[in-house]
Formats: sequence, C-alpha cells, structure tokens
Amino acid sequence: MVYIAAGMLVFWIATFAFIFSISRRQRTVEEELSVLKESTES
Repeated sequence: MVYIAAGMLVFWIATFAFIFSISRRQRTVEEELSVLKESTES
C-alpha cells in the first residue's frame, strides 16, 4: 500500500511540474508575441 501512495505522490508532483513548465513557456511566448506585434505596428 505504501508503494501505491508513493507512486501517486510522484505522479502528482510530476503532473504539477509539467503544468507549471507549460504555463511558464506560454507566458514567454506571449511576451515575445507582444514584442513582435509592437515591432510590426511601428
């Protein structure tokens, strides 16, 4: 039973780390896109 709980804990930690990584990358892409929009509008 301990192995199941440990496995679930590892799974959830990995899932949240993956979601955090994706959100950070998305924020970077949005910032780059806004810079690109500003440079093409001028």
